[in-house]
Amino acid sequence: MKINSAKDLEVYKLAFALSNEIFETSKEFPREETYALTDADGELNETNTWLDFALSAKHINPPTHTNLSNQCRQIGAMLGKMIHNPDLFIRQK
Repeated sequence: MKINSAKDLEVYKLAFALSNEIFETSKEFPREETYALTDADGELNETNTWLDFALSAKHINPPTHTNLSNQCRQIGAMLGKMIHNPDLFIRQK
């Protein structure tokens, strides 16, 4: 598969889907909490921390937290592989 941009990478697609799922989930939060989580989707670890806060504040239930946190871990593992093996992901001219 030809990779023209980061958007072609599976890790990007998974992270984008997770961001959308978190955004949709956050629509059920109290109004004062809606921006805390959705603004954090650029940083995976920060997002995971906000998921912990959302669980603690009972804005999400444990199964939703587990599902979203597992997706964060999957994306984090993929990003870790990319960081440790960048040559596999660098477009050659």
